[in-house]
Amino acid sequence: MKITVFVSLLFGVIFLSAQNPLKPKELNIFKNGTYFIQREGVVKLENNEASIQVPPSPLLSTFWLTCEKGAKVDRIRFFTDTLKKQRLVTGIPELLKHNVGKNIKMNYMFNSEDLRTVNGKLLSYDMKSGLMNVQKTDGSFVVMNAAYVKELLFTQEPEMTLKADSIVRRGFVRFNKNSGPVTVRMTYMQSGIQWTPLYNIKVLNDKELQLELKATVENFMEDDIKNTNLVLTVGSPNFYYGSQLDPIATSYLSTSFMPVTNTAVFSNYDNYQMLSESSTGAGYGGDFNNYYNYNTSGTKSNDLYFYQCGEVDLPKNSKTTVMIFSKNVPYKDIYEVSIADGVNFQSNRYVVQTDNSRQDVYHSYRLTNTTDQPFTTGPVFVLDENLMPLAQDQLKYTAVKGENSVQLARSSDVIVKYSEEEIAREENYKTINKRKYTKVTIKGEITIENLQAKNINLKVDKTVYAEIIKSSDDGDFKKIGSYYGVNPVSEIKWDLNIKAGDKKTLTYTYEVLI
Repeated sequence: MKITVFVSLLFGVIFLSAQNPLKPKELNIFKNGTYFIQREGVVKLENNEASIQVPPSPLLSTFWLTCEKGAKVDRIRFFTDTLKKQRLVTGIPELLKHNVGKNIKMNYMFNSEDLRTVNGKLLSYDMKSGLMNVQKTDGSFVVMNAAYVKELLFTQEPEMTLKADSIVRRGFVRFNKNSGPVTVRMTYMQSGIQWTPLYNIKVLNDKELQLELKATVENFMEDDIKNTNLVLTVGSPNFYYGSQLDPIATSYLSTSFMPVTNTAVFSNYDNYQMLSESSTGAGYGGDFNNYYNYNTSGTKSNDLYFYQCGEVDLPKNSKTTVMIFSKNVPYKDIYEVSIADGVNFQSNRYVVQTDNSRQDVYHSYRLTNTTDQPFTTGPVFVLDENLMPLAQDQLKYTAVKGENSVQLARSSDVIVKYSEEEIAREENYKTINKRKYTKVTIKGEITIENLQAKNINLKVDKTVYAEIIKSSDDGDFKKIGSYYGVNPVSEIKWDLNIKAGDKKTLTYTYEVLI
């Protein structure tokens, strides 16, 4: 049998079973690049102890071992050790080194036009100098640099693997029994695996749309995730110590552990990625508007939601997409405008001219979450009824039965402006902390003009650093629980139906202390 080996060799790593293997059973992934994993396996005891390989970088206090009923973990000692691992050769030099004594046919080139061939037995190869010695079939010898070798042909199967040292952290677990097999479960959290939610919206009609969610899972840490139950977590749990490592992961004296500045480590991070869907409208063949619904089962525990995705294979340094759900969701076609406190009378002490401050109005879809699970924060791509691309935005976390907006575009056909004026002033109105304050009453006016040829639903939000006392057109106003100096932060919300070509004026009044 002749076997040809090309220079472009594949390589990989295969760990020897020098330690008791604990196979992954469940993998729970968060969106910020951390994950929780459960491993199980049977360890063999000798003199009350069994050897295990600990994870390389477990997060603080997350590494735990439990065992079957009737056995108990007494203690674990950790240290850095050198283990043998087996891997494929990575090039011609290593291949030659591990196949000395075998018959080969070798093609080599000194330049682009000088191809030569030699047959014989490989007598020696020196890794340092690169020199190889081949005894030809006629008994003569060829000594040359292996750098010129382009192809090798073996008359017998070559050695393609080698053993190398691997530096690992090891643990020796002491049990309360002397010998025999014990089933052990290992759990820990680590960084290096994450999932990114990706949404797609297809408009079905003027009341309903199709919302589809898929998850891209990236594994850049674990190399043995096979037939493992995958769980994707939605929510923002508090992790007080953030990404600090557990002491078992380090080979030096641990310092004191400090909380992270922002304890919301698992907040809904903004992960943007363009989707690949595109459309040429009527140019498509077949009925691509014939959507279907599906759902990944999930469970809720306290403030978190878990998508149960079933068993998966996630090779190391790979990315896998998992389809989560596709459901019909009700929506409203609306326009939105948020007007900040541009006057800020408390700081400026006068009414800033706002006559020309045209506000940005956005055309949006307001979605209602009628599903059984929350929407996690993620990028969303929007298609209309003809599969034409409309927009890309971010769908933010939305609780079950909650509402959230997806913005399509800034509207140039809906004009919103506002202006304010001082209408009253009362000196020495109130003393706070031995300081006297004047109460100023301000009236505001918002003008709206719909230049479109259709009726619209417009939602207007206005914020002021003061106390609102009056609003027109059933504007709902309230304090929102925070203060700007001695004045509360307040907001007004209007929900308006504006006919095509119509103009409308809203008014409001507030009091501010200076």
